[in-house]
Order: sequence, then structure tokens, then C-alpha cells
Amino acid sequence: MALADCTLREFLAELGARQPVPGGGAAVGVAGALAAALARMVRNYSAEPAADGAHAEGGAHAAAGAAEGGADAEGELVDRFLSHAEADARAFERVARAWQLPRKTAEERARRAEALQAGLREAIEVPLALAETCVELARRLAPLALHGNRHVVADAEVAAHLAWAALAGAEANVAVNAAMLEDERLRAAALGRLAAARQAAAAALAEVVQAARRRAAGQEVAAGGGGEIVHDADSSGHRPG
Repeated sequence: MALADCTLREFLAELGARQPVPGGGAAVGVAGALAAALARMVRNYSAEPAADGAHAEGGAHAAAGAAEGGADAEGELVDRFLSHAEADARAFERVARAWQLPRKTAEERARRAEALQAGLREAIEVPLALAETCVELARRLAPLALHGNRHVVADAEVAAHLAWAALAGAEANVAVNAAMLEDERLRAAALGRLAAARQAAAAALAEVVQAARRRAAGQEVAAGGGGEIVHDADSSGHRPG
């Protein structure tokens, strides 16, 4: 069932069933799509002209920042996250088919190993692309949190936390598949891309959280102020940001 064709309740029922797909990869994609949809809402509230023709509070800056990515960049990101979710299911099924190939003879074992490695490469590329999409979203959220309508800054922060959850989930999926990848060069390249995405997203999302908290408290916020996303420490013992 395509994600675009099912209700939320139907998706949750499928996700909770005893079946391999949809699984964590689909959940990660949906989390990213939710984050992008919230960002779109914040932009719409921030860019909407008031009765006197001016933008809503801070909206002129937010609208200008939003325009850099196109008329509806956040809507495009929603679609892309959902595409990532469906691509993850296809990648998983390819790996699953490879595991089930016969391996009685040396030729069969070689064919199986080749199919498995090809499937793993795809299963790594999909969450990597999703992590990099999280970076795009994070960079669009930052100006919205800094300059957008202050009445929806909490929604911008929620979007930041959802985007971070999506990236962390993508990180988990990359790690589990990269561990089985025989090509050390490809593994190192994948983990390098992942680390770069994590670092870039952490910086932008921390700025979103700091701006949202300070603006909610009525404080002035300057861009690039740093900050930290409030989450438990990750498996390496470090906090994001």
C-alpha cells in the first residue's frame, strides 16, 4: 500500500503488524514528512499578509528565506520524505530476497553474496539520502524560528525535534547495513556522509530550538547563537549539537 493512498490509522496498523515492511525506515520517512509539514505551516502563518498589507510578525524575513527554495519548498520536502519511506521498503525487500537465494553450490553462494551486497548498497543509500534531506529541512527551519510568527515558534521547535528523530533513525539504518558491507571504501564514504549530515543538522536544529525557546519567553534572538537540542545522550555519549 502506497503511503499517499492510506490513512494514518491504516499506516499505523500496517506498521504495527507482524511483517517486515513497513518498518523503521518507513517510520523515519513519515517523521521527516511530519516535520516538513509543520515547517510549511509555520511559513504559511509567517508569510500571510496582515490586514494592512504587512506580513505577520517577522514574516517578511521568513517569507524571504522561504522563497530561496521555491514557492513551496517544504511541501516538496514532504513528498521527498514520503518517497524515502517507500524507497526504504523496496530496498529492504531487495535485501530480503538476496538472503533467500540458494547457496548450495559455490556459484550460488557467489551469486547470493553479490545480490546481497548490491541490496545493502541500496539499503544504505536510501537512509543516507533521507538524512541529507533532514539537513535541507533544518536549514529552512532556522530562519522560520528566528524570524517567523512567534505564535507558532513552538511548532517550529516540534518540527526540529521530529527532524532530529528522523535523522537519528536514518543513522541507525545506515549503521546496521554498513556493518555488513564488504567494500570498506564504500562503508567509509557512507559513514562520512552520515557524519557530515548529522553535524550540519545538529547545528541548524539547535539554533531552531534556542530561537524558539527564547522567542517564546519574549527574548531577542540573534542568528547563529548556537544552543543545544534537548535530547538524551546518543549511543556515543554525546548530545546532538
